[in-house]
Amino acid sequence: MPGLLKNISFSLAIILIFTSCGHVRVKYEAKVKKKEESAVYSFTRSYRVGQSDRLFCALSFVLAGGWCWSYLFYPSQDIREDINYEAEDMIQQKIGPDFIVLHRTIERESFKYAEDEAYFIYDGNKVDNPPL
Repeated sequence: MPGLLKNISFSLAIILIFTSCGHVRVKYEAKVKKKEESAVYSFTRSYRVGQSDRLFCALSFVLAGGWCWSYLFYPSQDIREDINYEAEDMIQQKIGPDFIVLHRTIERESFKYAEDEAYFIYDGNKVDNPPL
């Protein structure tokens, strides 16, 4: 009976790892300037975590966390490059070319999936299209 309980616990842990660590939510935030006006652009997107990271985490988590520690290093460089490209493309679509990014941050927000969120903060308010 104790062996059965151990197998069930292990199986539940594997299922938990595979279902809860499948995404990383990343936030891009930048202060952009066009002519004399500036605004803050915020863009948040969920990305799938690499299949190999999930597998190695599941197989090695009993060894002091094993490969699961790699999650501390997300977002990866590939994800950083993707969100930077996507966000700056969206900024250009909203306010046109010739903008300058004065300062940008890219950071992990969570390990959950959620819909994309994008907006500008202009004059203290959330807006879709700032008058830049």
